[in-house]
Amino acid sequence: MTPDRCTIFFLICLSIAACDRSSRDVISNSSAGDQSSADADSKNHDSDRTVDQNLSHTDEYAEMEAALPLSNEEVATLKSAFQTRQTAISSWMEANGDTLEQLEKQMAAAARSRNLAGLRKAKAEATPLRNELRDLIEAHEKSILGALSIENATAWNAHRLSQRVLSSMKPLDLNKEQISQIQIAAVTVVESVMNKKNPEAAGFLALEKTAESQVLTSDQRTAYQMEKKKSPMRSLQ
Repeated sequence: MTPDRCTIFFLICLSIAACDRSSRDVISNSSAGDQSSADADSKNHDSDRTVDQNLSHTDEYAEMEAALPLSNEEVATLKSAFQTRQTAISSWMEANGDTLEQLEKQMAAAARSRNLAGLRKAKAEATPLRNELRDLIEAHEKSILGALSIENATAWNAHRLSQRVLSSMKPLDLNKEQISQIQIAAVTVVESVMNKKNPEAAGFLALEKTAESQVLTSDQRTAYQMEKKKSPMRSLQ
């Protein structure tokens, strides 16, 4: 495998590490849509009632377009890849979304009532569907990232990484210079975690450490220690 192919393969792996989170978001968004339409007439209570609203990737594409210096070829390929993903996930949700949503609700109810047998049963039924949705999202994430140049793929992963860290540091009221420093550092961090077992989590922790040691003020570091105690698993979220 050539160096360029190795790099793009890693960037794809880094990007799809977030697919479990994406699939959970799809399920969560679908559930939220169902709740808002609970009083709708039954004839409109079809499985596709919230797909277009909740699975639109317009905002995601717009963010990518704003963050990257895309070529005309990349723009065309990306638009096609996003539309293909939209169609594929919408079709999957139409066929399986209601079933998975009900299983998720059953698991939540069983957990609340400490019904271990019910929880195991619902989880066993939901797991294949969860995996299928995750794999579907993963396949399309590959296509989307593969539409970018290696430089833009690196920049996009750095952008997403910096956004996660900045989100966790939102209570600190970082100034523009601090935000910029973290965004710049994210590129180096993405490149440094290429061989890690879990590059997404490793990248988060590495960029967080860099920000704490080189960007935050003393007071901000103290405040952030308190924030970390509230969410010890933040690197995996």
